[in-house]
Amino acid sequence: MMLIQKSGRDRNLDIIGIYHSHPDCEAVPSECDRLAAWSQYSYLIVSVRQGVAQDCLCWTLDEEDQFQREPFQLEPFTVQPST
Repeated sequence: MMLIQKSGRDRNLDIIGIYHSHPDCEAVPSECDRLAAWSQYSYLIVSVRQGVAQDCLCWTLDEEDQFQREPFQLEPFTVQPST
């Protein structure tokens, strides 16, 4: 994690969140997620059931180190072929 943060700073980028999936579980943070979380980040969690993404929720830690739902919006995008 520290290596990624340094790489981002070296390139003038800000890390604003962390993504991970929960296979065959809800898109809700686990206790393990809470213990490893840093308050400055948003945590995007995708529920994957039988190999298919089902739900995507975003979370942030509050002042008591408890996760709270955070609103977010996914924007569609198209990858342009290189010429």
